[in-house]
Order: sequence, then C-alpha cells, then structure tokens
Amino acid sequence: MKGYLLLRRQPPKRIHHLDLLLEDCITLDGSFQRLVDDVVFLKRYYVASRYPDDLPDDVRSEEAAAAITAASRLRDFVLARVKMP
Repeated sequence: MKGYLLLRRQPPKRIHHLDLLLEDCITLDGSFQRLVDDVVFLKRYYVASRYPDDLPDDVRSEEAAAAITAASRLRDFVLARVKMP
C-alpha cells in the first residue's frame, strides 16, 4: 500500500498499521474498500515490538493459512492497482 501511495504522489505515513494505510488508499481509490475485512483480520497479527518476546503461541494452522490467504489477496489487489496506467 505504501508503494501505491508513492506512485500516486502521496507520501505514506511512516507506520506499519495496515488499517491507517488502507484509509489513505481508499481516499485515493474507493475500490480499496474491498480490502477492509482482510486488513481487519491481519491487523490482529501486528507485533509492535522490534524484538518481540510476546508472540502468540495459540495460533492454529487454519488461522495461519487464513492470514496468508488474506495477505495474498491484499498483495494481489495492490499489485493490480499499481500496474494500471
């Protein structure tokens, strides 16, 4: 999403919060709205610490697979928007 913002001449915030970056993308292109559910889902896996020592140990393999799927959808959508003229 930061790459998309840069291509649209919008300096991205120096953050890693997907929901806030998504808001900026939605402002430029309303079609980013379809990513809200995936971003909300992925947000719970954000680790604020640079050296995390409190990683969740109760993540099930199904949850991890769903997170990978959500992240892939997000990546594919953004890449498609970046390739548009």
